[in-house]
Amino acid sequence: MTVIKKIVPPIQHTDSAPFIKFLLNLLMRFKRYKQNGEFVRDGYVNCLRYADEISSRSLPPPTLPCGINRKISHNYYYDRDARRSVQPPRLIGEDVLQLTSAKKDRKNAFISLPYPVPGVGYAWKRDASEELKQTKYDPSLKELERFDAK
Repeated sequence: MTVIKKIVPPIQHTDSAPFIKFLLNLLMRFKRYKQNGEFVRDGYVNCLRYADEISSRSLPPPTLPCGINRKISHNYYYDRDARRSVQPPRLIGEDVLQLTSAKKDRKNAFISLPYPVPGVGYAWKRDASEELKQTKYDPSLKELERFDAK
């Protein structure tokens, strides 16, 4: 008994309609010369990539050396992973409540916070002798001098 092999036709990829293909070949002719000087007209080159024309990208499994780095749980990167240090959000109001609820000393009524608080500025006095001519005689700046530190 003879075995008949069927020849499988190549896969038909989706492409432009024949009229569109004709227009592309007509309007988008790429002109080039071969190295021997022969003039060649390349028609429209389809830039689409199809799965059956592309080689597989399967990589071989890595060859790891035996030792402590073979297991992820014993790797030192396991301890440095930032995802394990995430905690629920902390309420900012808890620190303020602790400061206000603490017993206040009569001598030290001012509570100083351990970090700088926005809104407290640098006290400075304007010295017009060191300024340029544009700002030295400016009436609006002269008016603002009353807010300078004394």
